[in-house]
Amino acid sequence: GKPMEKSKVVSLYSLDLIRESVALWKSSGPHQNFRVMIENEGTSEAILRGNPLKLQQVFMNILENASQHSEENSLIRISHNHDETWCTIRIQDEGNGIKPEYLQHLFEPFFTTKKVGEGTGLGLATVHSIVKQYNGEIFFKSKIGEGTEFIIFLPAL
Repeated sequence: GKPMEKSKVVSLYSLDLIRESVALWKSSGPHQNFRVMIENEGTSEAILRGNPLKLQQVFMNILENASQHSEENSLIRISHNHDETWCTIRIQDEGNGIKPEYLQHLFEPFFTTKKVGEGTGLGLATVHSIVKQYNGEIFFKSKIGEGTEFIIFLPAL
């Protein structure tokens, strides 16, 4: 990832960012058959500092992975919460889950489980890099046959 361009860093409302990312993702390919539910577990939304295009890329890449490993018409659930320090965003799919032997490689550049020519293996590496650039953290939980959940922590203002 390239270094952050300070001129493109702005204040963003977290739920607006999530909604816009989902709308962009839905319009960017054959994603209309996936249901996306956004839940705000708090009473408000967080204010984040960042480049909106970079942060949208985080959500769109995770949504893309979720759709590629889930059946059509399945639900992708996004939950949002924050406190005075962190905005927590969880993205959970109903897909196949990640095989245990792949878990330790998930954020490595060029690691992919797709056939040659179908993916570069840069999506989750890019996600990890962007989250780290904004002093955030990203974790995941996965269970074979039940799906995968990505948990993203971004500093809140």
